[in-house]
Amino acid sequence: MNYEKCMEQIVEFSKKFYKNLDFAHNIEHGERVLKNARKIAKKEDGNLFLIEAGSWLHQFHDNIDEVGKFIKTLDIEDELKNLKLHKM
Repeated sequence: MNYEKCMEQIVEFSKKFYKNLDFAHNIEHGERVLKNARKIAKKEDGNLFLIEAGSWLHQFHDNIDEVGKFIKTLDIEDELKNLKLHKM
């Protein structure tokens, strides 16, 4: 898995989505979530890739199929591609 390339793709995909949302859920919102998630990940010793990806993709709760299709295109392990996505 090429972590950097995957994250670039996730950020690009997410930013296209966020730019169509309201002011409270725009790109800056995604960046704030990412910043806080990184702090938690450092303290909890979490999987940084999953945490950063989840931070960017968390707002897709009404677009599970869209994000699921996107995840399948990434160069990541099958176990990550096949994670069950849940609508919150």
